[in-house]
Amino acid sequence: MDKEANLAYLGRSPDSDNAHARMDWRFDFTRVGLQIRSLQIRFPSHSFNEGCVNVAFYGQQGDGNVDHVDISETSDYLEIPEAVGWQQFCLSAAIYNEVMDGSLSQLFRQPLTCDATDRSSLYPLRITIDFDDVESLQYQF
Repeated sequence: MDKEANLAYLGRSPDSDNAHARMDWRFDFTRVGLQIRSLQIRFPSHSFNEGCVNVAFYGQQGDGNVDHVDISETSDYLEIPEAVGWQQFCLSAAIYNEVMDGSLSQLFRQPLTCDATDRSSLYPLRITIDFDDVESLQYQF
């Protein structure tokens, strides 16, 4: 939290000895027999000086093929067409600060106070998924 700038975010502490950090979110819909019809995401990040943020999807379809989709350079709402048919995926966010002095990488940067009706400020990460039932898709062919 940066009280001077009135912002909250996830990031590496400026006095940390570790220049790298990573978070993963894993989703598995195989048990419930669903696969993705469409997937959209908003994943805001910021980097300053020598800081870097890498954000990627690793998705797996029913046949076991794995896709890699890099979304590091966007903070807009983004459609992921490669996700169609995925039954499992991992959303991975890594921050790197190659130079320790003054390098910052931040995820989900948002104001400490904001209008309660401004959902994009209240909830900066947004994932929207539409599903198909795998079993019903098999009967269509």
